[in-house]
Amino acid sequence: MKTKFLLLSLIMTGTFFIANAQRSRYAAGINHHERLRIAQGVRSGSLTHAEAARLRFANARVNRYERLAARDGVITPHERRRIRMQERRLNRQIFIQKHDFQRRR
Repeated sequence: MKTKFLLLSLIMTGTFFIANAQRSRYAAGINHHERLRIAQGVRSGSLTHAEAARLRFANARVNRYERLAARDGVITPHERRRIRMQERRLNRQIFIQKHDFQRRR
């Protein structure tokens, strides 16, 4: 009886850590690199403050969707695909805004 209880508790703990690890990977801010790129663009003057604000808002929207997707502990392949699509779109937007020759004054 004790052995079964111990085995069951180990399985449940392992499942919790696997689900939590997946959640932390996505929900903890996989878009950290994008935040750094936006901040660097503001520092260098290649992004205006309005462009940076729009990009930060888009980054927050991606992070929010990641948290919602990971809320149940499992990110489905469809959700993962949608997250990647949003991240690629954000990366393109950052690149375009940094290279559009609008400069901060």
